[in-house]
Amino acid sequence: MQTLRNGHYTLVSAEVDHYDAEQRELTLKKVVKLRGPVNVAESIQVEVPANAAAAMAAGQRWLLVYSDVRRDSREARRNVRTDRRFIVHTDGADPAIFRDTDEMRALLADDHRTVEQSEDYPKVIRAGLRSEDPKLVDLWLAEYVYRPGTFQAPSAVDQQRFGAIVADANQLPAARARVLLAAIDRGPAWLASWVADAAGNVLEAMSPADVVQHPEQRQLIYAALVVAERLPRMAHRKVLIKWLGGDDGIAESAIDALAALGADVERDALVAALEAEEA
Repeated sequence: MQTLRNGHYTLVSAEVDHYDAEQRELTLKKVVKLRGPVNVAESIQVEVPANAAAAMAAGQRWLLVYSDVRRDSREARRNVRTDRRFIVHTDGADPAIFRDTDEMRALLADDHRTVEQSEDYPKVIRAGLRSEDPKLVDLWLAEYVYRPGTFQAPSAVDQQRFGAIVADANQLPAARARVLLAAIDRGPAWLASWVADAAGNVLEAMSPADVVQHPEQRQLIYAALVVAERLPRMAHRKVLIKWLGGDDGIAESAIDALAALGADVERDALVAALEAEEA
């Protein structure tokens, strides 16, 4: 969350005017600057991914964190201002676009640092994980996973909540993927019995065609395949074979997961996949 308060970034409240898909630029109106290093006009353009722009309802106010600073191509250590604005992307805020609410304004305010430094902050994070807003769940989840020294290991209650997040298709794919990868990467204290089954359920519930239609799901499938490789279960063999039909990166991850089940399993799966393609 500290990243969103970077002094180079600008925080505004605004309404959507229109989106230029060719330029990937979102035009905002009724803009009010809440924080930032430069003055802001009442109407501005910000480079935003098309899927994010499509999710922003007209007539509603939104909070956006953007930057107009880029690395100088001539000198890597030097930042320069540009005539374009780019939405910020960071863990838990990808992109940094939120509904304009009192709660969200408080989280992005400079004085929220005081809350973050308090002894009660772990309780605040845990409460945030139960938000009804998937964007806020992702934000708080990133705070839980990446904030140094706050949590040495998840409690049983935390693990229960993590499992519920992964199982909930209404949560953001990034949040669900973050839980799975943290469980694998953070060591035994983070690993729980539900992780392998949860990854298998994710792989079972979707197909390669779903990822083509909804590219944002790719990161979730990749995370589930990583879990399947690290925690091999023979019960997942059939569903892993299905993912050999994914794009090159996903197919390679599926092969790695099958290899973890044994060389014979991997070979038989690849032969079956080739025969299916030739049929």
